[in-house]
Parts: sequence; C-alpha cells; structure tokens
Amino acid sequence: MTEIVDFLNNVTTKNFVDAEKQFSDLLNARLTTRLDDEKIKVANQVFNNVTDDADPEEVEDEVELSTKEEEAELEDEDV
Repeated sequence: MTEIVDFLNNVTTKNFVDAEKQFSDLLNARLTTRLDDEKIKVANQVFNNVTDDADPEEVEDEVELSTKEEEAELEDEDV
C-alpha cells in the first residue's frame, strides 16, 4: 500500500519522472499476478479437466488423493 501512497505523493509534488516509474512498476506487478492466475486456470482446464467453478486447491487435493490410491493399488498387485 505504501507504493500507492508514494506514487500519489510524487504526483502531487509534480515529481513525474519517479511517478511514472512507480506507476509502471505497480501496473506490471498487477499484470504479472493476473497472468500467473490465468496460466494456472488454463493449465487446470487442460490437464485436470477443471471447470471455472472448481477451486484450484480442491483439485490439487483430488489429484493427490488419486495418485495415492493408484500407488496403493500397484502395491497390492505386487504382493
């Protein structure tokens, strides 16, 4: 939050060079976060058949459980 306050202070004091750099940094940080979120969403749709309604944490838990179940089945077959 202090980044936004610093940006606004630079704008009000007409320090536009620093304000432009801060604005660019703030915008890039938000865009990067959104892009990362979208990458996760698309990867879940492609590889885990997850719809938009599903919670990514729940999907990870389901994938982990199914992997453990498969390992248990393989161990049973080996015995």
